[in-house]
Amino acid sequence: MSLLGITISSIFVGPISDKIGRKIPILVMSVFSIAGCLTRYYTRYTFWGFCISSLLFGFFLGNLPIGMAYIGEVYTDKLEKQKQIGILVGCYVLGASGGGIIAILMKNEGLFSPLWVGAGLMVVSSLLVFKCLIEPGDIRLVQNDSKLDGFKDDEKVVRPEKINNKVMWNIIVSRL
Repeated sequence: MSLLGITISSIFVGPISDKIGRKIPILVMSVFSIAGCLTRYYTRYTFWGFCISSLLFGFFLGNLPIGMAYIGEVYTDKLEKQKQIGILVGCYVLGASGGGIIAILMKNEGLFSPLWVGAGLMVVSSLLVFKCLIEPGDIRLVQNDSKLDGFKDDEKVVRPEKINNKVMWNIIVSRL
């Protein structure tokens, strides 16, 4: 059910983040993911309650397109961009499978106890996004302009106006 929610939300979060920026959607999704972990823990005794809460909060886990768009904006070198997207997708897959791994490691604590670990990791992630994620126009970007890799003073970066639908659907289909 969570993957269904992720699939549906992945269609919409890219265009939304194109309009309002990357940081706010990532933060909103992180906060709702924390609430989702806790809600799923408390609905663990009812099948339909757990399924519905997993679907609803799965809508707030589809942040991979935002991360890929952010990488596209930050890195101009094609090889570096591919490397960073590979790292991002690897971390995403590790995070998706991490719950099962943590559940195995915490087998004596119960099957749903890893949801607390997930909520804690999402709190840390939210704080890091809030503190470290730099949006275009951020004052830190202007102050550190000379330190940015891949940008040259005379180079103008052209950003796409919309998400590449072919790439987006490849990502969605590969998650199924």
